[in-house]
Amino acid sequence: KGFIQVFVRCNDEIYLDKVKKELKLNSVKMASASEVKNSTGCSIGSVPPFGNLFNLPVYFDKKIPQNKNSVFNAGSHTRSISMETKDLIKVTGAKLVEVAKTSKKNKK
Repeated sequence: KGFIQVFVRCNDEIYLDKVKKELKLNSVKMASASEVKNSTGCSIGSVPPFGNLFNLPVYFDKKIPQNKNSVFNAGSHTRSISMETKDLIKVTGAKLVEVAKTSKKNKK
């Protein structure tokens, strides 16, 4: 059983069926808290998008590059990193996929 990292913007919802279809996987599920801790050393909510450092493939939803900057947790619930999104995509080697849509409750 292999793990991957998939990121969407904070105001978007991830659709696991879209992940399954886009990545041509047989099945997809969210990792449990213990699986996240074992594969990254971080607790849920603090995992940075640098899956490449954990030998995990990294995928970003295609809407992420619409944001000039990205802010994300740095392995901690109290520390964050801000960097240009184009640089984040470059250093993570993330592939862009269509796996999310904007939540109706967050649309203005």
